[in-house]
Amino acid sequence: MAKSKVINRISVAALLGLCFLVSNTYAQTEQAISDAILFEPWRLEHAVVRSLPTALAAIQDADQRAEINRQLDTLAGETATLQAKMEDVALLIVANPGVVYRTDEISTDLADKIGKLGQALAALHKKLKLENRSDVVAAQTSLDELRKILLQKTAFDRDVGGAVASGSKNQIQALAGRWWNSAERIGELKGAIKELRGAK
Repeated sequence: MAKSKVINRISVAALLGLCFLVSNTYAQTEQAISDAILFEPWRLEHAVVRSLPTALAAIQDADQRAEINRQLDTLAGETATLQAKMEDVALLIVANPGVVYRTDEISTDLADKIGKLGQALAALHKKLKLENRSDVVAAQTSLDELRKILLQKTAFDRDVGGAVASGSKNQIQALAGRWWNSAERIGELKGAIKELRGAK
């Protein structure tokens, strides 16, 4: 049963990825939550994490390094949780029209999980004394912008409600594909964090 669920999830992922590519123009022009808002935080945070090995190598104190490793473990957990949530959102959009009655709940939950991830990232940046670096500030600002928009609920409700109300399979799949694509980018961030955690 578990194997079947994994295979089905992979099939859905492939379908949603294709829908995102095919409908990219529509997604860019019609969505209340724009591509820049939905995707940019993960690109910026990924770039910041990729830049951290040098700062990490400069820390020789064993206790400090152990604390940073714990922070990285927390980050890996927060990104995994958020990735799974966004995948679930994509699946709900494409498979359950009743999702329109849960948009407030879903948007609030996403905002909460993004907030926790942002706090964990901020703690790591502060520990490494990088919180005022321009790329770190830009990444955190972008992430908080997405959190605030989701916390307001109206943009997510408009996107989901509009897609479902349209009755267009392509429009619904395009929206689901965007959220799945965002989940994949969070997965890339998670991978970079795990790689950093394993660095010596």
